[in-house]
Amino acid sequence: MPRIIWTLSIVFWLFITFGQAAREWTPEVKAYLFHTVRKSPILERNIGKAFEYSGPLVLLENGQINYDSVDKILTIEPNYLVIRQELLGRCSKGILTEACNKTALYEMCRQISDYTSGEALKSLPLLSRYFSCVFEALPDEYQRGKNYDFLLNNYVSPLLLTNVSFNERLYFAQTEGGFKAVDCKKLFEAQEKAVNKVISERTKQLFFSLGGRSNRFESFLMAAGDGSYTEGLLRERDRDEYGEWNKGLPKAIGLFPYEVMLRGERNSELKTLRTSEKSITTYGNQQNTEVHFDVWGYNTLNQTTVIVEKGKRQYPLFGSESTRFLTPDSSFSKGITFMKILNDLYQATFLDLKEQLYGKEGLEPQLLAAQRSLGEIELAINQKEGELGELYKDDYRTRNRMKRAERKRLKEVKLGHEKDAKPTTKARKKAKNKKQWDLIELYGAYDETGALIDDLTNSYNELAEHYHSYATLYTKYKSLLGSAWQPFTVREGLYTFSDGTTFDIYTQNLTFPPNDSAELVQVRLLSIPEDFEGNKSDEIMMHVSMVDAEPFYDADFEIRFQDVFPSDAYQFSGIIFSLQDSAFFETLFKEFKKNTLPIEFLLEGEGIGKWTDSMLSRDPLQIEMTEYPGNTAAEKREARESKAFKSLRQSRLHIKIKHSIQIHISSTTDPVVSNVNAAFFPVEALIKNHQISRNEMLSILRTRSLLLQLKKELVANCAKYLSSTDAKRFIEELEKAFAKSKYTVGNKQIKLPKLKD
Repeated sequence: MPRIIWTLSIVFWLFITFGQAAREWTPEVKAYLFHTVRKSPILERNIGKAFEYSGPLVLLENGQINYDSVDKILTIEPNYLVIRQELLGRCSKGILTEACNKTALYEMCRQISDYTSGEALKSLPLLSRYFSCVFEALPDEYQRGKNYDFLLNNYVSPLLLTNVSFNERLYFAQTEGGFKAVDCKKLFEAQEKAVNKVISERTKQLFFSLGGRSNRFESFLMAAGDGSYTEGLLRERDRDEYGEWNKGLPKAIGLFPYEVMLRGERNSELKTLRTSEKSITTYGNQQNTEVHFDVWGYNTLNQTTVIVEKGKRQYPLFGSESTRFLTPDSSFSKGITFMKILNDLYQATFLDLKEQLYGKEGLEPQLLAAQRSLGEIELAINQKEGELGELYKDDYRTRNRMKRAERKRLKEVKLGHEKDAKPTTKARKKAKNKKQWDLIELYGAYDETGALIDDLTNSYNELAEHYHSYATLYTKYKSLLGSAWQPFTVREGLYTFSDGTTFDIYTQNLTFPPNDSAELVQVRLLSIPEDFEGNKSDEIMMHVSMVDAEPFYDADFEIRFQDVFPSDAYQFSGIIFSLQDSAFFETLFKEFKKNTLPIEFLLEGEGIGKWTDSMLSRDPLQIEMTEYPGNTAAEKREARESKAFKSLRQSRLHIKIKHSIQIHISSTTDPVVSNVNAAFFPVEALIKNHQISRNEMLSILRTRSLLLQLKKELVANCAKYLSSTDAKRFIEELEKAFAKSKYTVGNKQIKLPKLKD
């Protein structure tokens, strides 16, 4: 019976890459890799068992191992260290990438140190490549003359200052190199391209030489903040056996690139951005996409915030107070968080400023009231001026004696016939004087109200400017965080989002489930400002990697059955486990006894299969053929047994022990239409009700047959490794999972009826 166990499947590949690995790993590099794995908790927990050191130990005063001394020992005698590549090939790809990235950074820092000590550049290949990439990205004027000499200067070149802040490197470029802000921008943008290109290339090289496999590999460094100082994740301060401070591992903060922009009058200042964003693309082709995060410069007073966005969905990750690791859980009991900054900004913008502007007693209502009052005053002035004008239409009387016409008019008034009697000179003077005083008062009120409107307008405009500035900032912060955070559930450190994406706190891997097409993913690193309007903000640095991975590539047990079923048949008559699997059973039942891990079935009837990048998966088109090619029965039989058809008739079983016991079984068929049928099984009804093909139905039945055999063998073996009580619990968990099991066919979930075979 065809049988492929995972540990055997990589032997041939390791044999091919062994020669390359030998060239990549000098004694110094191997010593550093061992050093960084032992000093990094996440690396030690996940891949520590792959490193076996048999040399002498040098201890510090506190009893801990002095790895600086071990480095020197391994440089002289590298055979003291054995690296189990077969174990590294099965570990988390993100973890392996992190170890390789730290190794690449170490190599760069070591070669820079050698260069500053006078060693020739031609003997330092990684540094030479770095300089080459920097100058390729710079304009021609930097390729010669004093600029060229300055950048190659082994004492003051900002390209070589790996253990100082961005602001210090900027200072060196401006004072020692005479660079203007615009020149510095070109320099640091060129450095960003160069360092990410060179470190990524070296990381990838080491990744493959250690047993890593991936069709797409991306790795980059990023930083955000105000460019001041931060602590490196690998910074050590142990005293050696002589009481002196160890040099420890390099901080390498000078190699983490910031995004920069010109500010100030005539772009006279170069500032780092408070956020950094990078784009990556998932692989598709029914492969998982594993995005790994390694945070440097962790600050317990500020909560690290990373937003991952795919499509319109966000997967936020936050620094944990109790560990240095990211987690989707945003709870953070002390210190400053990005959410606190956002809430403070909301309070200041939409509650305080908005109330001052638009509230009941706000500036806008006051301004509108003052404008209405001014309009009323202006109307009153126009009215008074009109009335006063009427009084000035008739001349003043200058003689005591009336004219005859005037006397006649007054006589008519007495008789009640006069309709337009006018006052005497004295009365008219009083009326004019009163209206003039009224106008004077109105003019005064008009001027006062106008001045009030000017003051209110100035205050309103000033406050509105603040409000709109804060509102813009609030909108920006909100857009950085996103509004479609995916809900999640958590169990044993594994966070599962609603769309099936997972985040493992123990590996720091965000894993997107397989699909057919590539998708754009954006990674945003957010620096925490001291307050929402402050210029200072926390420094945060991060390494991010992305690889594609075949689902269950890190399974603890794997077996593949190649064309073990007769045509249109689905009854499995073989066995799954053998005596070789006793070690696996010991691990399985030991972990179950320790944690009572839940059991999960992931069952797939994939129908017609398709090979993509050496991986067999479901063909999304599911186009069936009526028969095998050929003109005769013999030709058709030959076609059926050909590799093109035979390789598609496969069933696979994976068992992964981690946060739960995951059991994955899948089956694929060739494209020739099946005639599957069963007297005891409602095949036609299931095909009709779920609108699936006969090949999909056949693959479901083959997966089910393997499941029944697996269940039988697990029940038989559990009693050999567990007490009767624990065995009973295991069988109960197995039955519970079996009862809930469903079969995935494309995007459909199918629950099979209870059957008696």
